[in-house]
This record gives sequence, C-alpha cells and structure tokens, in this order.
Amino acid sequence: MKVLKIIASIVIILALIIVIGSLFLPERSRVERSITIHVKDSIAYNYIKDFSKFDEWNPWNDLDTAGKTYLEGRMGEVGSLYGWKGDEVGSGNMKTITLEPYQKIHQKLTFVESWAGEADNDFMISSMGDSTKVTWIYNGINNGIIDKWMGLTMDSFIGKDYEKGLAKLKTNLEQ
Repeated sequence: MKVLKIIASIVIILALIIVIGSLFLPERSRVERSITIHVKDSIAYNYIKDFSKFDEWNPWNDLDTAGKTYLEGRMGEVGSLYGWKGDEVGSGNMKTITLEPYQKIHQKLTFVESWAGEADNDFMISSMGDSTKVTWIYNGINNGIIDKWMGLTMDSFIGKDYEKGLAKLKTNLEQ
C-alpha cells in the first residue's frame, strides 16, 4: 500500500509540473531557414507562389509516397490552395492569404489529421543583385498543454525538412 501511495504521489507531482510548466511556455512556435539562390527575385517569387510547382521541391514527398495532393483555385493567386492527405503526413492544406510581389508570400497552414492546428507559413524574398535570399518561416499557434510542450521541439522537428526543401528549391531554380 505504501508503494502505491509513493507512485500516486510521483504521478501527481509530474502532472502538476507538466500543467503548471505549460503556463510559462510560449504561445507560438517559430522555425526559420534561409538560402541564397542565384536567380532574380521575380523568378524565385513566381515559382514559390505557384502551388502547382510545390511538389517539385516539397520536402515531405519522400516521407509518404502513397500520399495524395490536390490543388484548388488559380495557382499563384490569393485564395489558391494546396492540400494533402497521407498515412505518414496526415492531412491538411495551405492557402495563399496575401502576396507582396517579389517580397513576401503569406499562407495559412491548416492541419486536420495527425494533430489539428493552424500556423502561418511565410516566404520572405530579398533581392541581392543577381541572387535572391529566400527565407521560409513557420509560425505556429500552441493551443493547450501538449501543443506548448511540443512547441519546444518544432525547430528540431521541421527545421531539417525546411533545409531540405530549400536545397531542392535552389537546385530547381538554378538549373
């Protein structure tokens, strides 16, 4: 009986640490990666904003080769949408919200399966003469206790995927 009280006390203390600790964790997660591509900003911008090109550099395609994607709207315009569904990648979509020619592409990510949630997905594009710096930014909302704790690992969770995607983007655009 004494052992059960000790185990129960440990479980309660751990639960309190998790719940109370989450009150001090950030409400948002941010992941940011950049790459310099040797093309004009207009070329990078027009390629990135067109969801029909995304599968050419999508870093998650290799994770779920049986997954399905779909497109809606006029590609490269506000309101266009790229959706996905797969066993490994879950399901969701990203929708273009605003476009600032040759400077910024702002999209809303909506995750439906695996875990539900929303995030901002931005591409910042900066001209550097004959080259362009492309910065890919994830800015997610951490709702609830589990999201807040998971938010601490987002950089290590998707940072390498962003690097892989940007490297593919660079290769495709420089060819």
